[in-house]
Amino acid sequence: MGKIAAGIIGLMLAGIAHTAEAASQTIVGNSVKKVYAAVSADQTLGTADYTSLPGAARTISVPAGGDTIIATFTSECVLFGSSGAGNWVEVQIRDNGTATAAAATTFCSDKFFGSHALRVAKHLPAGTHNIQVVWRVVKGVAADSLTGYLDDWALTVLQAE
Repeated sequence: MGKIAAGIIGLMLAGIAHTAEAASQTIVGNSVKKVYAAVSADQTLGTADYTSLPGAARTISVPAGGDTIIATFTSECVLFGSSGAGNWVEVQIRDNGTATAAAATTFCSDKFFGSHALRVAKHLPAGTHNIQVVWRVVKGVAADSLTGYLDDWALTVLQAE
């Protein structure tokens, strides 16, 4: 937890400024108001449908005028049973069921464990927002029997004015 706390404190001191590369836009927030976090043990998945990652969701109340969030999901990830290209584990961070990024995110595609991260920045309008992680296995090689595995994951959401 020391590394996570140090990173969060660094962001609190610096304020928030993030350029969303995929959309080529700048999202700016002021001081961090709240930090939401969830961490958990192992989860497995073997389906092509998006599935909620149990525990990887936080509800945020946003006041009039809106707020900016930076949501970060980190995890070890491996894809067992893959014979090569065309198979991967896909992860999305959603706001009230809608993907926060314009495109799907390939989180991992290896048969070796590796640490991976997904970060999104978004301005949210006033209201209640459920920030949630969903994931699935994408099978491009029909003969493969795949199992995606996420281990030691963390979801952190920073809310700024």
